[in-house]
Amino acid sequence: MRQYLDLLEKIISNGYTREASRPGLPPTAELFGETMRFDLSKGFPVLTCRKMPVKAWMVELCWLLKGKTTIAYLLDHNVHIWDDDAYRFYKFRGGKLPKEEWLERAKVTVYDKETRMLYGDLGKVYGYQWRCFNGIWDQIQNLQASLHSNPNSRRHIVTAWNPMDYNTPGAAALPACHAWFQCNIRHNYFDLMLYQRSCDMILGVPFDIAEYALLTHLLAKSLGLKPGVFTWVGASCHIYTPHLDVAKKLISRKSNLYELPILNIAKYHYDITDYEPEDFELIDYNANPAVKAELFTGV
Repeated sequence: MRQYLDLLEKIISNGYTREASRPGLPPTAELFGETMRFDLSKGFPVLTCRKMPVKAWMVELCWLLKGKTTIAYLLDHNVHIWDDDAYRFYKFRGGKLPKEEWLERAKVTVYDKETRMLYGDLGKVYGYQWRCFNGIWDQIQNLQASLHSNPNSRRHIVTAWNPMDYNTPGAAALPACHAWFQCNIRHNYFDLMLYQRSCDMILGVPFDIAEYALLTHLLAKSLGLKPGVFTWVGASCHIYTPHLDVAKKLISRKSNLYELPILNIAKYHYDITDYEPEDFELIDYNANPAVKAELFTGV
């Protein structure tokens, strides 16, 4: 994962300053249009410069694949990475409960007549777009079918970016940051490329790299292929100014990185939407101590 640290260093050295993109966010140091490539035969690309919460991104990917749009599944697995966005969306829709009471109701997805939505709802976010695009199109099932029936196609694409929904106020808590991905079969290898429009380099991107590397493994396994190369393409690659010290601390660990771990898929499912977090484990994951950083969600 040295290339991740190289990109942090490049942003700090060569990036430009951008003022807040929306209220409630700090300025950023930023570069536009960067790429990282991860050969999955050389290990699983999870950060070793700081300890990652492995369970959280495993749970999140399963949540996305199942088409979930409330945080109940995440809360059931004690994952809270979407709490702030969901609560902000609830308040935007007119909700008045304090966060603690709202969170208890979100665990069981009770319907709220005041906001006309389920507690913990996020609207038409990733899970909806992947499994029910425009209310009808299951992109994940179609992807799996087309990979089997037409492996040489250049149309193996899943998009979470829906301009119709994202230009409608109140349709989604947050427009998709990892906007779309495309798959490719190369002899006995399966490759995947992700386009990410907005890249929080400290908190978001490490999660996204791990999740899409896991997705590459799952799709490869369903096809009887070897995981190949995962390519990450980042548009707005930014470090929030309060995170600059965190970035510098991680960069200082560049000479003390560990070998990448190995992913083990303990239980196989032909349909990738059937996977659960307990089906995965990372073998020999060693990392430097965790470093805390504030999550910024804006308003």
